[in-house]
Amino acid sequence: MKDMNALKMIVVAFAIAALASCATTTQKINDLVDDTVRNSENLTEEEWAERDGRLEELLRQYEANPDAFTEEERQSIDYALGQYYGAQVKQGLQDARRGIQDFLDQLPGFIDGFIDGTGLDTPTDSL
Repeated sequence: MKDMNALKMIVVAFAIAALASCATTTQKINDLVDDTVRNSENLTEEEWAERDGRLEELLRQYEANPDAFTEEERQSIDYALGQYYGAQVKQGLQDARRGIQDFLDQLPGFIDGFIDGTGLDTPTDSL
């Protein structure tokens, strides 16, 4: 009988630990996403990569036992992922816009140099 009670206590302890880790995983995902979204404009490529790795690890924990999470936790994680990837796309678009603007700023000098380099600005009888 004592062995049965001890076994029940061990099972209950594992169940509590599993539930606590789920809440922790959900909160860790939400905290990471909140911080990332808040600071997305200031993150370097290396910082994005580091955060991607951390998020990937947390998602592996979630995907290992998704049934241990409540429906509200799953929805919270889905929402957080939407925010995270939305911030990544937004930052990528802003980086692309800056790159295009830099290119456009350099374009007049490039065209002038190209024309000078080809000699197309010099009138010749051969053309």
